Amino acid sequence: MAGSQRQIYRTITGKQIDMGALRAKNADMIAVSNVKMNARGDILDANHKVVVPRAVIEQRYEQNKPQPESASAARARIMNNAETPAQIVARMEKEINSKKNLESRIEPRIEPVAVSKIEQDLQEHESFPMPIKAKPRKLVDKDE
Repeated sequence: MAGSQRQIYRTITGKQIDMGALRAKNADMIAVSNVKMNARGDILDANHKVVVPRAVIEQRYEQNKPQPESASAARARIMNNAETPAQIVARMEKEINSKKNLESRIEPRIEPVAVSKIEQDLQEHESFPMPIKAKPRKLVDKDE
């Protein structure tokens, strides 16, 4: 940090905390992270010596940061790659034909049952006696 920034915050109890001074005081403390670095953001080696300072990391990030694409450039890119309706129809017809070819190659897994067999099963089930339906009961009050 270039200098200790005064960032004073007030707690709910009214106590004032200078976060800038707190950061400056603890800048060399090892951070809890899966990357060996201190609280300032410098990358450390096994002996806790600064290998890559935070300024270099920030500089590399700014150099490699992708630049946002303008709206007009994005629109032009999309329009150049857009399909015409004829291309869409041709692509869909090709997909449908390829699916039909696949379906014609697939053998049915279920064997068709002859209609006479189904009729025979129905006749067997019709020959069973139907269960006797119970007669409906009348509701009777206890007073009667």
